[in-house]
Amino acid sequence: MPAIRIAHAESCSPFQGKAWRETAIREEFAGAEALARDIPGGDSDCIAGVAFFHGIDYIAMMSEDQSISSTTKKAVEKVLRDRLGAAGFSGADIRAERDSDGDPILLVDVNYKYSEKPIASKITYGLSTEIRKALSALGETRFPHIRHHFDEQQKIAS
Repeated sequence: MPAIRIAHAESCSPFQGKAWRETAIREEFAGAEALARDIPGGDSDCIAGVAFFHGIDYIAMMSEDQSISSTTKKAVEKVLRDRLGAAGFSGADIRAERDSDGDPILLVDVNYKYSEKPIASKITYGLSTEIRKALSALGETRFPHIRHHFDEQQKIAS
């Protein structure tokens, strides 16, 4: 279920009170965005898919797709350790985010310790596919976006 917006409209005319708040609570992001454009005299700005009304606060509710189970984190870390251990893998930060389209994703920041030996970039080929297979086995549907963070002095072999 997408995150939904909650309107706080006590100080905003002409949309005061319970009716507006209930309407906004029922709307999903796309619906709330369309509603924002269609309200006469709403005095709104739509920026990057988010409507801002003067005098109305919007709060994105935490949804199920914004949490990550420990099983999911362990599965991702295992794939990373197995694949990247020889390259100096030192850990990963895994968190739930949304991509530029608003779809839920897993953002995986992979950290490496410095190694005198240049790291071959080919060790990362197919990594996202391998992680997706492990996640799929757990019923996890979010796509993993992987970012690699090397020491500034680390040499990369092609």
